[in-house]
Amino acid sequence: MKSIIVPTIEKEEVKTIQGVETITDQLEKEVDQLNRMIENEPKIIKGGSRNKQKRRRIKKYVRKLKEDYLPRLKKVL
Repeated sequence: MKSIIVPTIEKEEVKTIQGVETITDQLEKEVDQLNRMIENEPKIIKGGSRNKQKRRRIKKYVRKLKEDYLPRLKKVL
């Protein structure tokens, strides 16, 4: 997951509202892709599904960006 997020986050993008929205959109696309992959998995996977774990982590970052970081940026700018 870090390989996806780290290259997309550039210092200039993080400081602008459009950059944060772009990053959020990319992460949401990744969540949609993971949802499709999870649908094709067997129902019970011993030890848990790696795709579900990855989806949870990405959703956490999307929520933080949308509900915390983006409103603060809008307030400052």
